[in-house]
Amino acid sequence: MGVVVLWVGGYWGVLSTFFLCVWFFCSSFVAAEVGGSASCSAVESFEEGGSNVEIARAVGVCAESVRRWRRVWEEGGAAALRRRSATGRPPKLDDGQVTEVRAALERGAQAHGFEADLWTLERVGLVIERVTGVALSQASVWRLLTGRLGWSLQRPERRAVERDESGIARWITHEWPRINKGP
Repeated sequence: MGVVVLWVGGYWGVLSTFFLCVWFFCSSFVAAEVGGSASCSAVESFEEGGSNVEIARAVGVCAESVRRWRRVWEEGGAAALRRRSATGRPPKLDDGQVTEVRAALERGAQAHGFEADLWTLERVGLVIERVTGVALSQASVWRLLTGRLGWSLQRPERRAVERDESGIARWITHEWPRINKGP
């Protein structure tokens, strides 16, 4: 039996791997059961007047879950047991502002006064602030670019400014065959 050291809630804890596996299994099982098809199939049994223990056995969950579902069902009906969309803080930029930002970024970095036509998170953040008046952290800029705009990281090829393509082609056609043949 192994031991795992955890940092949870500001405290170090030691757990045997057995209890860690049991905890993980139970927490993922409970997360999967809440608002899923199990609670919806229990509604039929609620309407028929089945006991919590019978419903728990039939559905394959613990009786406490059935008690909680019954309480929610009695207060709000079957609709209250359905899954709800995730809640959270609303985005700082609405869809119209994101469209404005996309249009501004597609004009290029030089159109916004930057020397090179390369975008960095800092530059994109400045443009977002100019266009919308909303200041975003670099992490939020990254999430905006990759999530809502669907852009990905692109790195420019590193080539010397002095590179002479015609000279390279001439060397490959004339010099390289002479060198490759040998003496």
